[in-house]
Amino acid sequence: MKQIQKILVLTVSLTFAFHFQVLSQKSSLQEYKNNFTSFYSTANKLASSKDSWNLYILGPFINSVNNIYSITKDDYYLDCNLKLIKQLIQHTDPSNKFGKSQFKDQYLGWANHSHPESGNDGKEYPLFESYCWRYVTEILLIINNDARLKRKYKNDYNLILNFTEKNIFEKWYSRGRDHIYRSNLHMRSHWARICFDLYLITKKNKYKIVFDNFDDILLKRLGNVNRTKSVNTNLNSPNYLEQDLPHANALVGYMFHRERYNKKLNKVLRSFYTAFYDNSFHKDHMSLYLQGGSKTMNISDGFIMYGRFNKELQNDFVNFRPKSELNIAQYLSNMALNEYYLNR
Repeated sequence: MKQIQKILVLTVSLTFAFHFQVLSQKSSLQEYKNNFTSFYSTANKLASSKDSWNLYILGPFINSVNNIYSITKDDYYLDCNLKLIKQLIQHTDPSNKFGKSQFKDQYLGWANHSHPESGNDGKEYPLFESYCWRYVTEILLIINNDARLKRKYKNDYNLILNFTEKNIFEKWYSRGRDHIYRSNLHMRSHWARICFDLYLITKKNKYKIVFDNFDDILLKRLGNVNRTKSVNTNLNSPNYLEQDLPHANALVGYMFHRERYNKKLNKVLRSFYTAFYDNSFHKDHMSLYLQGGSKTMNISDGFIMYGRFNKELQNDFVNFRPKSELNIAQYLSNMALNEYYLNR
């Protein structure tokens, strides 16, 4: 009788766990869909603002739409993203028309008008553009890898690809290599991701040079002490500057993106997972355990992806919901994508 009771308890537990797992995916995906109109309305206003700081805010939403497409394969989401990206491009101006631009050249772009610290300084910033555009090249890669999509979106694809090559990569590279080869790893990871996508699409060696360089630096700068990972984030400083949690998200997001197409960084990705898993359940102090001491708990663009490795960790991520609307969109999309992978 006791044995039967144990079997019944185990069966109920497994059934509940499976139900929670499926419900979690449906909840994240359904909540995203329920709020999509609101998310998109906010994103649409940002895309037409001509303010480069708004690209930074918009990036997570573009990524979220790509994630939801990966789950649903519904072209509606690609249509929405392409519309936003074309709107961004339509609301550019030549640099020489920006009164306070540092460059005054013919390349198209955006000036900053609302950064929380810089205010309306009218300058151009590679960080704001690269932070967003790593997710724009992601949608180009999605289309490039599907013959049906490439036929359907041929004109949009060519428009965005040509703009990206000339007015994102070429623009900042021609203004000085330091704009691409950034001194901080998380900033350089944006360009490595952009160039990784562009290389897979175009096979141009100039893009491969950029992400190969970043991969080599990342691999060399990883320390391994007692199941932890420590990264020296500043490439130009003689002092060891540990990478903080929110910015380390960019490194993790880059490695996950790479892992889908190339396994070179798979070992590093897995070892980061070990360190993250060991510390993640200290929820009140997670950011302190994970280098740098930053108090932020936003992991929506990087560490959250480890939920697809482990159901227990995925369930724990319920506690790490961000506050910003479009970061919430990214968070929900990655939670849903994690469950999609866990259930396959």
